[in-house]
Amino acid sequence: MSVNRRTVLKSTFLAGALASIHFSTLSPARAATAEAFAASRQQWVHYLVGENLDRADPVIAAKLDAMAVAARSAMAGYVTTPTRTGLWADLPLSARQTNADSARVSTTARRLRSIALAWAAGSLGPDAGAALQMVADGVAWLTRDVFSTSGVRFGNWYDWDVSLPQALNDTLVLTYPAIDPALVQTVVAAERLFTPSIPQAGTQAAAANRVLYCDSFCGRAILAGDAAELASAKDNLAPVLANAKPYGGPVGLVNGDKDEAAFFSNDGFYPDGSFIQHGQFPYVGGYGASLLSSITAIAARTTGTSWSPDISIVQGWFKGSFEPWLWRGLVMDTVRGRQLATVAGDQSTGVAFIGGMLNLLPSVSSESRRYLETVIKAELGYRGTQPTEGLGLRESAAALAIIRNAAITARPAPEFTHVFGPMDRVLHRRAEWSVAYAMHSLRMADYETGNNENLRGWYTSDAATYLYTSDREQYDDGYWCTVDPYRLPGTTVDPVPRAATPVPWRAEYHNPSLYAGGLSAGTWGSAAIDLKAKAPSSMHGRFSRFFFDDFYLCLGAGISVASGRSAETTVENRRVTATSSGPLVIDGLPGPRIGESRTVNGAKWAHIGGVGGYVLLDAPDMLAMRENRSGRLSDISGTVTGSTASQVRTGEYLTLALQHRQGATSSSYAYAVLPNADQQATNDYSSRPDARIVTNTPAVQAVRHERSGRFSAAFFEAGAASIVAADSPCIVAVEESTRQIAVHVSDPTQALSRVQIRLGVPGMGPVEDNPGVSVASRGEVTVVTVDVSGLAGATVSAVLDWQPPKASDLTSMTAKAADAHFEPATASSLHKKAGRFAGAMNSNRLAAARLELRAFQDELDAWLVQNHDADASVRDLSDLASRLVVQTSS
Repeated sequence: MSVNRRTVLKSTFLAGALASIHFSTLSPARAATAEAFAASRQQWVHYLVGENLDRADPVIAAKLDAMAVAARSAMAGYVTTPTRTGLWADLPLSARQTNADSARVSTTARRLRSIALAWAAGSLGPDAGAALQMVADGVAWLTRDVFSTSGVRFGNWYDWDVSLPQALNDTLVLTYPAIDPALVQTVVAAERLFTPSIPQAGTQAAAANRVLYCDSFCGRAILAGDAAELASAKDNLAPVLANAKPYGGPVGLVNGDKDEAAFFSNDGFYPDGSFIQHGQFPYVGGYGASLLSSITAIAARTTGTSWSPDISIVQGWFKGSFEPWLWRGLVMDTVRGRQLATVAGDQSTGVAFIGGMLNLLPSVSSESRRYLETVIKAELGYRGTQPTEGLGLRESAAALAIIRNAAITARPAPEFTHVFGPMDRVLHRRAEWSVAYAMHSLRMADYETGNNENLRGWYTSDAATYLYTSDREQYDDGYWCTVDPYRLPGTTVDPVPRAATPVPWRAEYHNPSLYAGGLSAGTWGSAAIDLKAKAPSSMHGRFSRFFFDDFYLCLGAGISVASGRSAETTVENRRVTATSSGPLVIDGLPGPRIGESRTVNGAKWAHIGGVGGYVLLDAPDMLAMRENRSGRLSDISGTVTGSTASQVRTGEYLTLALQHRQGATSSSYAYAVLPNADQQATNDYSSRPDARIVTNTPAVQAVRHERSGRFSAAFFEAGAASIVAADSPCIVAVEESTRQIAVHVSDPTQALSRVQIRLGVPGMGPVEDNPGVSVASRGEVTVVTVDVSGLAGATVSAVLDWQPPKASDLTSMTAKAADAHFEPATASSLHKKAGRFAGAMNSNRLAAARLELRAFQDELDAWLVQNHDADASVRDLSDLASRLVVQTSS
């Protein structure tokens, strides 16, 4: 095919005009359809390379130059010999069997696409003609050879059905006016041979995979001008543009080989923002990102036509599913599945999220557009001096317009605790730090190794507790191939040897308990899991997390291992970066130097510079170590190849761990994490913790944040803690204030129909009606019955009028307990302190009252330490004093 420079330079930008020349020869109906397809092709090109770009802008000019450099690099290595077995020497296509072989076909097409992009963007200058000829030659060779109408599939279905067609479709539309129409039809014919229809069952028909198919079909239909095929793509997209409708029970009890429909019915988005792929994995940051990319591509091509899908639901997905996991321009790894072990790190996925938002702007309502712009501006603000790095040409132009628009204000950092029930994740976000809690159950599998990736993800969801701060490098670039996989933060592990080998599809391990979930009380909350580790480990334990404004508390109890085995709880395993730089200080003394480890007996607190403080609430023996660790991406992923795979990466790690004795039958732990706290604040917290552990047993784990009046309990079985008694496994939170008491309840098993809570306080009924809550006052007890059926672990809340405890209650309860349980001197001292507290409260001297109450608590706590078997009435006295603290803070 011959082309000239004038045709090359004009063709893309005049595509609509060139196509319209032929419309006069068509019937009116066919001409209208042809015009629509021409418009769709033009919109598609604009989606890929933008329009009306300011080429003098330094950022845009740099993007154009980078596109040209990439294209010329590809052109320089292009093979033209008659006996060639591939288009590039590093991408031979002679082997045709494995996934790696089919991946090289896709990579070849993407390389052609990179040349076409630079050509369509007009950045190749005098090389434009050669580039166009090279693209035409390469596509023609593929359709004569490996991707011909007589070709045979091999390797990975994804290459033939998704990756290769998408790359070729983009390549053809970018060069459409100047390339031989017969070549376009040949490519479309090959696509139809290899992928004749969009799957209707199995993993390829579910959630993101289905959208990817629709993307490919949409592209080939527009290229071929096939209205029926384009309408089919739209129709097949419709089932995905809705929330998932799982059936068949917990996926861990479904045989996916025998009942694929039930297994994959779990795939998709959920009302609470969860997104699941492959039936049993949280994947907002993996397949969710791919789904987003393809939906925005489809919308961009079809806007203004009858083929445009209704994507209004996607606007809600952004706020409920994507934005929560977007932290300072990156996406948290716990929702990226096996992709955490690939070259694309959490920051690359963040770019994909931001790009998705930018691409969606033209297709959303004005209200959603304004909101997305504030999010985009906020997230780009964390990306340093090159905020558009990684974004495409058109995306960069849109991003720059938002950055430079003074009328657009960056969205303040959101603060909340959110439970993603269907995917066993809980996220607690504060403005300056966040923590993600990863669990698994009969609903979610432990980790995925599909395509031979993520081979050491053994404990990534075993109560793993990932702290995010301003350190954007922490979990990126080599973390997962260098971190000790037996020592992930928050996990309790019996370190049995495990092999870095793939687990067969749908044979992944499920924690046999349904108890894994959390509770949200707005900006604070809690989470808990009943965990039995995968064999041959014998570890079983119950673990909870309590999230507050400035810290979070981690409890574990009932930790057991087999005879001769031991377990270890990792408090922290922090990689040293420019931000998380150390030093490590333990109880005011320097921690171990590089290559050293030591056990600190009765440790009280530790501090890592640039990270925060760690307070050991039960003064355990703590292992502290500082070590260099090395690894390669090829150690954890079989799909990464070349120099990227073999590059040795090194990380320096600071590790704090609690070691449980051999053969433990009911070990426990309790520690608080204070993100961004300095050494002094950590030491101060250790001296007087801001939260009180009410109980930490295998049955109930409960904590009260005294200053705020917030209390939460994880009931692993029916039981009682403080003023709350539960009739079944659940999580409860209570907020006490001067006039009202708020009660929050969730069912982490997602299997109950109702939960009944008995509050040891007289109630006056709900402030407002809640159809899922009934309240009955029975003397000194208020019974709250909550309907939790079908809520997927979501929280139900009720606010009740009440009369809070009074200072005089402390004096009367102290008098009763003193006569029965305390020796005279202790009884007299406590009674005097309680009286002085009541006097200060009655005269509204809150600071004095706070000091008197603190002195009362200190003396009573010291007595309880010496009297472990104290009567329940004494513990009730201690609990009442704890509940009264909030009244001294108002």
